[in-house]
Amino acid sequence: MALEYTTRTLDSVTLVTLKGTIAAGEAVDTLHCKTQALIDTGANKIILDFAEVTYVDSAGIGTLIRLAAAAMPKGGSLRLLNLTKHIHDALQISRLSSVFEIYDDLQKAIASFAPQAKKEVAAGEQLKTVFLPPDYLEEKPQRRTGQRWYIPVPIRVKGVRLDGSAFEEETIAADVSPTGMCILLTVAAPTGGEVFVSAPDEKFESPATVIDVGHFSPHMNRVRVRFPGQTVFCRAAAEKKYVYDYSADTWVAYILGGIYYDTKHQPFARVEGQRIVSLDSGAEIFRLRLDCVYDLHMTCIGHLI
Repeated sequence: MALEYTTRTLDSVTLVTLKGTIAAGEAVDTLHCKTQALIDTGANKIILDFAEVTYVDSAGIGTLIRLAAAAMPKGGSLRLLNLTKHIHDALQISRLSSVFEIYDDLQKAIASFAPQAKKEVAAGEQLKTVFLPPDYLEEKPQRRTGQRWYIPVPIRVKGVRLDGSAFEEETIAADVSPTGMCILLTVAAPTGGEVFVSAPDEKFESPATVIDVGHFSPHMNRVRVRFPGQTVFCRAAAEKKYVYDYSADTWVAYILGGIYYDTKHQPFARVEGQRIVSLDSGAEIFRLRLDCVYDLHMTCIGHLI
């Protein structure tokens, strides 16, 4: 069954209505090519409506990941609307739900493209001198060498396939550490081979060695790579800072442009110096001390990475 793909514009947001099944072959090609064309022509507010999609296979999920990775460097983002339980569960199990903003209401999805309290961004700029101490670049990677972070990092990977042909792919790493990362690729790179990884948000580039290749799904490989020698992956240059709870091994919020967002990507607080205050009431709800976020009882709720 062919995938029906229609678009319309609502308040500067491109709404894509999908109908049918999204499986390897023509349907996946349609989803990828038409959405990529939207991104390439400057559409940076895209909602994909799955209300009439009956099935999505692993190739379709892989395509969504690649599209999200393609949109991020261009300042764009995808919203997924009306996901079936099957798709939502697949993203949740694979820890990829954090890559997307997911909604079951169209108006809320549209409203999400207009972040609240834009007028407060100027105050939020103080954040750069408040919670990033002068020794942040040198101190943090060494202190966290043994840690792994389950956060979405858009990357570009160049390498050689098993058959010797070259490939280049934009994708997501959802499992990263200072010494390496786990990359989702549609191709299988040979174990022991070398790839080149670039993460534009972190201003990071490095060759890496493939140390393990596993099948995430029939159309997606989970490729773990390790960086050489003293090379350290560090997020200090990234504008978006995740609040990471090491006890739960997951991110619980993030800060971007002086605004504090929850795990559903909803803005609900802003940064004022060392205080995080509610957008609604202006009351202080959290505090910043160096690279940690604390509640008002000074219990650490997460580290900034």
